[in-house]
Amino acid sequence: MLNVLVPLDGSELAERAISHALPIVESFAANVTLLRVVTPSEFRSQEAFDRVDWRLHKHQAFTYLQSVAQIFEAAAVPYELRVEEGRPADVILETARELGTQLLVMSTHGRGGAIDYPRGGVASKTLSAFGESVLLVGSSAMKEAATKVRYRRLLVPVDGSHRSECAMRVAMMLAKSFDAELVVACIAEQPQLPNIVRNDRKAASLYRELADLTRAAAERRLHEIKTQIPEEIVLRMAVLLARKPADEISAAVRRFDTDLLIASENLCSGSLRTLDNQMAVTQVPTLILSSKSIGNAFCDLRTDEGHDVANADVI
Repeated sequence: MLNVLVPLDGSELAERAISHALPIVESFAANVTLLRVVTPSEFRSQEAFDRVDWRLHKHQAFTYLQSVAQIFEAAAVPYELRVEEGRPADVILETARELGTQLLVMSTHGRGGAIDYPRGGVASKTLSAFGESVLLVGSSAMKEAATKVRYRRLLVPVDGSHRSECAMRVAMMLAKSFDAELVVACIAEQPQLPNIVRNDRKAASLYRELADLTRAAAERRLHEIKTQIPEEIVLRMAVLLARKPADEISAAVRRFDTDLLIASENLCSGSLRTLDNQMAVTQVPTLILSSKSIGNAFCDLRTDEGHDVANADVI
């Protein structure tokens, strides 16, 4: 069974991750641990910190977790509540190792606000050291903190590699669960013409030929992928020629009005695993699958016999 960790700091921004965690947890039949890390910085002064009754404060933190856990209680999802002390990023990583966490679900912003993440906040420090799968929920994501969100459209970028396509199985599970449209986008590296031959007619002709071959190969791969997708899933497919994959994926998120981005960490040589590129696409929740656990499990299933899709067009 999948072990999922959801760290919270008591802020409304952090709580936005909860409603996005539930549909993933239900689809995977997972166990959930809600974690609240209590730190001295939450007190107004060191003197107040020295006087505080830690038992009372921990009880308050535990009561907070009980209140936000109601969404899992109502869905009959098994969960555990934990209150720990220390530096948030360190405690999150230590708890994840202790529990054997395979999926970390967290908001990009918490008490630190919008500048916390890109400038070395808790989310940044945690993600840079956590090697398993991550569901990252940005501050602009859907705001339903007390209910489970329903995804209408899922975007899965692939680049022709076996690892990048491991995300397809996860996406198909979620698409079936929510009756959502699935958009599969093949990211192909756009050929570049060296400046020294930019005005050479033969070079320009070869460049156009290479670009056409690249697009044709991407289209063929998409047609192969669609034979693996059950016919009941509404499917759309697209070829994206890109010099900067993260920028092109971000544009595709807006173009297709995406609710959830699902991608392998190996996509485009691991470009989405960097924090800057994660921030580029996290205007929607982003599920990045590690090849260590979830990715491997779903890759093992990829050889199953697929089904034809009657109406999937490459655009």
